[in-house]
Amino acid sequence: MRNFAKFGCALLIAALGGCAIQPIDPSKPASVGSITVDPQISWASIKVPTGPTWTVDGLGLNELHFYPDIESGRPLVSSASSDQMPKYDASMLPDDVAELFTGTLGRTGYRQVHATALTPQQFGADTGFTFQLAFTTPDGLEMKGLVLADQHAKELDAILFLAPGEYYFDHYSATVSKLLASARRNE
Repeated sequence: MRNFAKFGCALLIAALGGCAIQPIDPSKPASVGSITVDPQISWASIKVPTGPTWTVDGLGLNELHFYPDIESGRPLVSSASSDQMPKYDASMLPDDVAELFTGTLGRTGYRQVHATALTPQQFGADTGFTFQLAFTTPDGLEMKGLVLADQHAKELDAILFLAPGEYYFDHYSATVSKLLASARRNE
């Protein structure tokens, strides 16, 4: 129930803050910072404090988070508690980047966060990597995640898809896999 309340609050914040919810055209490539993807389906782009986020059914039900151009020494998300957040370092190995994500999710209130299935995957012309996440919300809802990341020129580019494990993650996993396979850097 709390996730639905978060969605309502996010919409209220967007409306009051003048932030627009923008539709994403599935027939055209879409760019978020230095990352371009082929959307595959219609998404809604919502500006949230944690950064560029897309959703189909609403925040808490399915979320696609973009982390473009994360420089060494910066956390994945900027917030009032950024000093407490784990920070990216250009010397990190792929398993360290997976720990960066699990640590960040843990610091934002999720519990029992762990990463598995670290695998190389193309990210445009580069060889990036994917890994899966599993965690629970503070209310005990089991969530799944999938991350595509690439370290390029001492910066991190990443995309995180997360959704409840019971229905939404599996429902969108094939679509999200195609979207991630289309990811590339804008040069």
